[in-house]
Amino acid sequence: MSKTHPPSVEGGKRYLHATMHEFKTHIAAYMRALEAGRADGIVLKRYHKPVGILFPMPKRD
Repeated sequence: MSKTHPPSVEGGKRYLHATMHEFKTHIAAYMRALEAGRADGIVLKRYHKPVGILFPMPKRD
């Protein structure tokens, strides 16, 4: 996971930002960050432009 992209805070939510290449290379680390609650979502970028966002599934008890 990239150490150069700290989480951004938007509307009280913490988002990690990753290029498609970074995300594919470090997918397990990004998933662990979501599962551990260190991020509320991941903004995926292609050619430095946001193209999507990944959110964790809501918790069901």
